[in-house]
Amino acid sequence: MRRLLCLLAVVPVLAAGCGDGSEPAARAGGTQRAELPAAYSFDLTSSCGERSLIGSFRVWVEDGEVAKVEPVGRTPRPRLQDVPTIADLEQLIERAGPDAVVEVERDDDGALRSVSIDPRQDTIDDEQCYEVSGLRDRTGSAD
Repeated sequence: MRRLLCLLAVVPVLAAGCGDGSEPAARAGGTQRAELPAAYSFDLTSSCGERSLIGSFRVWVEDGEVAKVEPVGRTPRPRLQDVPTIADLEQLIERAGPDAVVEVERDDDGALRSVSIDPRQDTIDDEQCYEVSGLRDRTGSAD
């Protein structure tokens, strides 16, 4: 089923590349994005590419910045500046170059569920793969 979703996500990207070039190609998964609260937490799994941020994390975001990160399981603690917010992941999608293979999954409300970006197909280990779950509004929360 996961492969089918990935394949279905790639088709809109390929079809979008057939336009007249006046607008950027739409990325797989659509452009409908969910509004993010001012403060939130979420679970992030980073799983591919040759990067320091690999593993599962609970992430807290305040005022658009990562405020706290807790590794899940045996994952090493990352530096805060290495951990993306959901808005950062949305920017990765938007800024991916024209040759990048981008796969995006969103829920029915437009919330980001996963993103996979391969900037250059002829380069190994440059991929970025993220899964997002457990988005919680922390606006007004003390924790």
